[in-house]
Amino acid sequence: MGLSIAIFVYIALHYLLKRRIGENLEDIGGERKLAMEGVGSFFLAYVFASILLYTLLYPL
Repeated sequence: MGLSIAIFVYIALHYLLKRRIGENLEDIGGERKLAMEGVGSFFLAYVFASILLYTLLYPL
């Protein structure tokens, strides 16, 4: 369930930010480069948030 939510949020943010950046996309390096950098950052943030929330909800 958590992974499907993460994928949905990533896709929604990708299209939202793509519309906002618009024509300046080629200055960044193209859509593919932007998406690949975003996947890595989003995955690490998701893992960090999951570990933090699990630790806060279920302390030893």
